[in-house]
Amino acid sequence: MAVPKGDLEISAGHVNFNNKLGILMKGEPMSKTLARVKNLEQFIAKHGDDVLISRTISKMLNYKIQQYEAEIRRLGKQLRKFERVHKMKSADFFRDFMEGKLGDDLDLVEWSSLYQMRQHLLEKKAVLEGA
Repeated sequence: MAVPKGDLEISAGHVNFNNKLGILMKGEPMSKTLARVKNLEQFIAKHGDDVLISRTISKMLNYKIQQYEAEIRRLGKQLRKFERVHKMKSADFFRDFMEGKLGDDLDLVEWSSLYQMRQHLLEKKAVLEGA
């Protein structure tokens, strides 16, 4: 899957940033990033809130949530097409598909993949929102 311009990508334990020019810049190992987050947590616990840090983190999270919402909407449109054609809600379809009741036509495999992608993004978004 292509990484949209200006997006973060986490793969093989590394954080990468795809800048606005579309150039993938290799980031630091995820372990180093997580260590920095822990340091930040300790800093805030010891010294209290820092307005700049709070705003920066909020903006980062909101940006990522907005990206997830856009992709969720895009996938939702695709799922609704399948629902109209098959006259079935995606959740009901996926349950029946996983139970082996519907076969394995390429069309159904695609529908299943889109549904799983959307569900995965909904889970990631919920985590970022603290839900």
